[in-house]
Amino acid sequence: MSFKLSALRNAWRSIAIRTTIIILGLGVILSFVFAWLGAPLLFSYEQKRTHDQFEDILSTVQSTVSIACFTGDSTLAMEIARGLMTNKPVAAVRVISDDKVIAALPELQSGERWPAAEPISRVVSSPFDDRQMVGRIELVPDESFIRYQASIYSGYITDFLKLQIVVVSLIVALVVVLSIVRPIKRISDELHHLEADHGERLALPAGNEHNEIGRLAEDVNGLIGKLVGLLNSEQDARREQALSERKFRLIVENAELGILVLNQQGVVESLNPAVERMLCSNHIGIGSQLPLDDFIRQKISAGQSHREDIPIQGSDRWVQLVLHALGDGLTLGILIEITERKQKEAHALTMAERDLLTNTYNRRGVDHRLQWMFSQYKVALRDWQVSHNQFALPEPSPFAVMLIDLDRFKQVNDTYGHDAGDEVLCQVVRRLELLVRQGDVIGRLGGDEFVLLLPDMRSMQAAEQLRTLLVAGICEPMELSSGITVAIGASIGIAIASVDDDSSAVVLQRADQAMYGIKHLHHAIDSV
Repeated sequence: MSFKLSALRNAWRSIAIRTTIIILGLGVILSFVFAWLGAPLLFSYEQKRTHDQFEDILSTVQSTVSIACFTGDSTLAMEIARGLMTNKPVAAVRVISDDKVIAALPELQSGERWPAAEPISRVVSSPFDDRQMVGRIELVPDESFIRYQASIYSGYITDFLKLQIVVVSLIVALVVVLSIVRPIKRISDELHHLEADHGERLALPAGNEHNEIGRLAEDVNGLIGKLVGLLNSEQDARREQALSERKFRLIVENAELGILVLNQQGVVESLNPAVERMLCSNHIGIGSQLPLDDFIRQKISAGQSHREDIPIQGSDRWVQLVLHALGDGLTLGILIEITERKQKEAHALTMAERDLLTNTYNRRGVDHRLQWMFSQYKVALRDWQVSHNQFALPEPSPFAVMLIDLDRFKQVNDTYGHDAGDEVLCQVVRRLELLVRQGDVIGRLGGDEFVLLLPDMRSMQAAEQLRTLLVAGICEPMELSSGITVAIGASIGIAIASVDDDSSAVVLQRADQAMYGIKHLHHAIDSV
């Protein structure tokens, strides 16, 4: 059943079959419409024709009827009536002479009535004088017979009309199929097997070169030409794009820059080999996440541009991450190797914070280290104040600052020259390095003034013990490279960080005041 339905659907899709069926269907419908509209006209025409036939019959027997009516001969009148009754359209005949029926057929039995149809009547004149009326003859038509005859006649005409319409429909369908459908089907079949990408063209249907079908084929050939041109252009563009992509891929894969694409969650969508090399990791790949802090992840999620220097974990190397939004939730990341730059910056920073003569921290380096130690102490102290009552944590150790000013250094400098003075300063630094701990910071503020930053100094007593050792070490005679032996002293002021200090500068200021107090004391002793 499904096969039959499929076959019917396929047949109905055919223009030839569908056109033929539609034309035939319309022809049949029109034939029935015309037959229905023409039947009353045919019946009326048949009635008129019968009436004319009766008139002819009456004209034929008029002279005989005239004699019968003039003589009143009922026998002759009856013979005339019988002769007229032989005509099938005649239902009844009456011959009347001087208002008296002298012949009537059919002969009525008791209870029968004369046919009710309206008779066709003709007045009969005397055979000797046309102006003298001697009677009349009446013919009653057989309406059922007339209707029957009319139906047969109209049936013949209708059948002929139907046949004519069907034949015309078939001819029209055949003309449509041959002149329109078949050329179009030929074009369709050629298009179905046409290899347009190789430049094939449709052949113009024979006999249709100059009509609409030929123009259709030419238009299709024009479209094929344009299509081939577009295909060639697209192929050229694809080749160029493939070449460009290949070049770009080679550039990206061999670039020293790390290039990667991230989605909004910071997951790697694509990357080049330089990324793994820069990040020193074989675990970074498509689908993995970069080890980034929350701030950078927020920038990526928001699709914002950003630039930040990132240290490589487990290495002394640095990279700079540059982020650019690509749209559609993607971000382009570029990794730039900046280790050398960072090393130069660190070296420059170190040189900027180091004293060139003694290689200790200069005033700038001391300030930075002192600020850092003070901020660390304040944070630890705040945390301890919040939590020590609950967890009994030890109070954080404060740090101490010692400010050292050399005594009698100016005499050495003035007596033996600046080279001798520089050598004295370097020997002082070496003696300090031997006496302080590894984590202590030594700095030269300028001239003969030094500073010590001492973390984890819990009491002033411990600081004073260290000061005693430092003064003793500095005061020992120094033998210079020139063979000269000199002796100097030191005034050392101590300040220990307190919870009441507002800044690192306050601690340094207290150490400076303590140092000047001791220096004044030394001057007083020397003057005595």
